[in-house]
Amino acid sequence: MKNIMQLFISAALLLSPTVEGQQTTQPEASAPAFDFRSVVEPGMTIDGHTFTPDTIFGSVALNDQGDFAFIAHWNSPTEQEALFTARGIVARTGDVIDGHYINAIPLDAKIAINNLGQVAFEANFSEQPPDSSFRSVVRGVFLDNHLVLKPFLNPVDFDLANDGRFVSEQTEPSFFHGKGKPEKTCPLPKFPLPVRWSAAQSPRIASYRYDPPLRGRGYTADLPFLRVAIDAAYRLIYFGSDCRPLLVVIGDPDYGVTTVYTEAGLLTSINPDGYLDLFSQEEQSIHVVTDQFTRKTPSLSMNRRGQVLLSINYDGLGLVLLTPKARKLDATTR
Repeated sequence: MKNIMQLFISAALLLSPTVEGQQTTQPEASAPAFDFRSVVEPGMTIDGHTFTPDTIFGSVALNDQGDFAFIAHWNSPTEQEALFTARGIVARTGDVIDGHYINAIPLDAKIAINNLGQVAFEANFSEQPPDSSFRSVVRGVFLDNHLVLKPFLNPVDFDLANDGRFVSEQTEPSFFHGKGKPEKTCPLPKFPLPVRWSAAQSPRIASYRYDPPLRGRGYTADLPFLRVAIDAAYRLIYFGSDCRPLLVVIGDPDYGVTTVYTEAGLLTSINPDGYLDLFSQEEQSIHVVTDQFTRKTPSLSMNRRGQVLLSINYDGLGLVLLTPKARKLDATTR
């Protein structure tokens, strides 16, 4: 029997600016609004590398065409990390890029892919070769075999425009110099689901808020195989750069039911046994364990077509692509 996931929400996340009008209206549909498809899993081969069962999948990025990039880590025959697309390896530990020696591509490194298929990524690197007696390792951002953002001390957010422009900004104040842009605190949307969702040009998670349980604020988790009345639901809201929600997680800390919504509808749900449900085009479901929807920065990526790429790392799965059922996908903006 697989270990059951426990949901832990830190009290440090209890932020409380004004809520945008409380209501107890329920989501319209209970049926899953997405089909899932496994796109990378153990046993598959990309660019000569076959993913083994011990592979761990980390950060992911998805463009509007459905092309994706991801970071993977494995231990055999030696410990290694690499950045992949579906077509091949972009970079790996030990590479020399623009005269810089790649020391590591951390699983949580930021990555971005635009509609041209260009990939920008964070990596730890050194100016000295691996056999040097002294190596100073720093972090920077690479694009098209060039270092485009030099070493930095503070977290940096960046995006890759569809015309190839690289845009970056420091996201938190510097510990040493007091510089940088603090993380935005967005107002909470109406309960349970927002009237307006994010229409940001690039649907990346820019910030999040925890909305604590409130007694008497009723919510019914109406799932395909389960209906649960919740007296005090909590929410995790993941916002785009325009401070409108991209993803809303609604849960019950006592019973253990969690539902996850996007603008397209019900993305997935987590049952009281800790297993998350995903549904295929054949209406068959799979049950996996993941902590993605309790994290501040989940390993998922969304595009303007409403698709979601999710890193699973459980029971023979690696990356799954979830596509909305409700609307016809095209390459236009929303």
